[in-house]
Amino acid sequence: MFKYIFILICFMAHAVHAVENKPEESELLMEHLYGLKDKTGKYGLINSLGKFVIQPIYESILPENEGFFIAKLDGKYGLLDAKGKVFKKFTFTKALGFSEGISALCNDAMCEFINTSGDVLFEKEVDGFGFFSISDEMILYKKGGYWGYINFLGQEVIKPRFKYAYPFQSGVAAVSNNGNDYLYIDKKGEEIFGKEFDSVLYHATEGLVPVRLDGKWGYSNTNGEMIITNKYSSAYYFKDGLARVSYEGKTGFINREGSFIINPEWDNASYWFYDGLVSVQKNGKYGFIDSSGNLVVKNQYYDVKSFSEGRAAVLIGDKWGFINTRGEVVIEPKFDDESDRFKFGLARVSIDWVDVYVDLNGRVLDGNN
Repeated sequence: MFKYIFILICFMAHAVHAVENKPEESELLMEHLYGLKDKTGKYGLINSLGKFVIQPIYESILPENEGFFIAKLDGKYGLLDAKGKVFKKFTFTKALGFSEGISALCNDAMCEFINTSGDVLFEKEVDGFGFFSISDEMILYKKGGYWGYINFLGQEVIKPRFKYAYPFQSGVAAVSNNGNDYLYIDKKGEEIFGKEFDSVLYHATEGLVPVRLDGKWGYSNTNGEMIITNKYSSAYYFKDGLARVSYEGKTGFINREGSFIINPEWDNASYWFYDGLVSVQKNGKYGFIDSSGNLVVKNQYYDVKSFSEGRAAVLIGDKWGFINTRGEVVIEPKFDDESDRFKFGLARVSIDWVDVYVDLNGRVLDGNN
């Protein structure tokens, strides 16, 4: 649901093709803003040059989401647009970020659902939202202690009757009334599958669900039919046609046919590929492999974060720096923490435990540039 556009710049290193993703030129020319706290503890918005263009008067500002910022002023929430102008006044006790072009702004239990033009689509009284992540045109909400689903018109599609529930994906959703035994339902609220398995995970990504049977994990389709044989000690969700699994004590990646694309030879691995690379661990140290299993960055770091825009944070000694997709250190280790991955050319980091931003070339932006 987070939609970023990047251009792919290909490099060849050590006989391996690694892809370094950077923002398109049009993205760099756009004036993106970033929330930052000043020395007084107030938040404002800085531009890509590191200057405050919206003065720090807010109690909090969340990262940009679909072109809007959730901000807090005098104990109330509102929305700022991409330029930092007030889009929705600060009159709400709760605000939820946009998902598929819809946001919810609440005063206690009464919430108004708006689009990106600010039009109120409908109002509904709710107790809460578990995951405000709209998918399959369904919104998960809580009422009277139970979870149910409404559509984009605010019409109740599935009456709140589940103690635990997850958003719809691939036309199905995982629900439970005890927190342990999950079932999958369709958009009519009717049970499809779940009881025939020992357990199921909570999302149907790319039409496949990790399921456990006879103590081993495999994958079913959204009709509950076993598609990939249960033989793994653990299994995770598919993304871009690959899923991380554990087999005989080691971790690898399989395709939708259940064949190993990356053999299970790693002690651990991150769940998904970003910029064409995923982190893998062996003997306590992390490196990165590509989607063919080639080792692109050797295992030398005690901690790493995923790639974004051609940069990944790595822990060198007791400080964080950044490498490129060829494994070269391009931003020297001087940060106490790496809070966010790169987005629109900047990443939030901390120096002396004070939040700042760093650009792709290592320039630090603290609001005083």
